[in-house]
Amino acid sequence: RPAWRETLLPLLREAPVDDPADYAALLTGAGCRVDAWETTYVHLLPAEVDAAHPVLSWMEGTALRPVRAALSPGRWEDFSAELEVRLAEAYPSRLGQVYFPFRRVFVVAHTGARAEENL
Repeated sequence: RPAWRETLLPLLREAPVDDPADYAALLTGAGCRVDAWETTYVHLLPAEVDAAHPVLSWMEGTALRPVRAALSPGRWEDFSAELEVRLAEAYPSRLGQVYFPFRRVFVVAHTGARAEENL
């Protein structure tokens, strides 16, 4: 939103995680034997009454750290309150839990003699 754009736009970045095929290509090109895959875990986050939305709490420890650092305490409260409403819409509480899908990429690369095994 315009209220946050000037301060927060410089903090936006592309997701730092590539697709498994990109990692496999990179490592195969370096001479490795590669096994790469991705999975999505569904984290069951408890939705506690009178507590912050659990996805907001999750994000505060990761992606929102630079955002919080860029905002004054009062602006952080306004921003997080606005974000919490959007998160509640995107990740509603069901049966006291929020079902939060979280993507993970795994790569195993073997080098040297191990890369030549099982070819």
